[in-house]
Amino acid sequence: MGYSYIFENVYRRVYSIGQKYHADIKVAITEAMVFDFPVYQPRPETITEALYYTGIITSSIRTEGIVDMFTHSAILNHGGGMAKENGLVYPQPVYYALKELQRVIGSDR
Repeated sequence: MGYSYIFENVYRRVYSIGQKYHADIKVAITEAMVFDFPVYQPRPETITEALYYTGIITSSIRTEGIVDMFTHSAILNHGGGMAKENGLVYPQPVYYALKELQRVIGSDR
């Protein structure tokens, strides 16, 4: 859960460096899904990645505009929170985190 705190501070530092040089830097976070699989890292098929993702996106919202764009994954390459196994497609927990965040902000499309 500490990742969101660390990332938020990084986003703010990047922005403040830009301000120092009179540049209005915005951050775009693309493909925020997890692919590193050490035992201690979040994994896509667990609730851990959903919590990781929710923390990262809420820390991005707290930057009040510094993070201008945020995506979980490329839908074609990485499934967009969906898994494919043995001819079946099913949602991973992060999919439900995304749906809930969309509902909260009023954009459930």
